[in-house]
Amino acid sequence: MTAYALPNIDATQPETLGRDQVEDAMADFSINENRKNMTWINYIGLVAQAAPMLGLLGTVIGMVSAFGVLAETGQAEPAQLAGQISVALLTTMWGLITAIPAVIFYFFFKNKLNGLVADAHHSAEEMLNASLQTVNADAYLTKIPEGVAV
Repeated sequence: MTAYALPNIDATQPETLGRDQVEDAMADFSINENRKNMTWINYIGLVAQAAPMLGLLGTVIGMVSAFGVLAETGQAEPAQLAGQISVALLTTMWGLITAIPAVIFYFFFKNKLNGLVADAHHSAEEMLNASLQTVNADAYLTKIPEGVAV
C-alpha cells in the first residue's frame, strides 16, 4: 500500500505533501486488495447460509418420503417410517453442524482482515504525519506555544 501511495507525494506542496492524493491512493489500493481477500471469506459466508437450507431440503425430502410410505401402506407402522424420519433428522443435523462453525469462521476472518487493513492505514497515516513533520520541521520549531508571553 505504501509503495502504491508514495509516488503521489507532491513535493511542490510542502505544507501537505499532496496528502489528499496519497490518502486516495491508499484507499484505492485497499479497496482493490480487500476485494480479492473478501472473495474467499465470502465463500465461507455462502456455506454458512446454504448449509441450513440444504439441511431443510433434506428434512422436507425425508418427510415427503415418510408420508409416501404412509400413503402406500395406509397405516403408520413405526419401523417403516423410522428410516425416512431418520434421513430428515440427519440432514438437518449435518446442515447445522456445517453452518454454525462456518458463521463463526466467516466473522472471525472478516474481522481479522478488516483489522489488518485498519492497522495498515494507521501505520501509513503515521508515516505521512512523520514525513510532514520532517519536511516542515522549521515551521514546527518556530511556532510559539500558547500562553507564552513574548
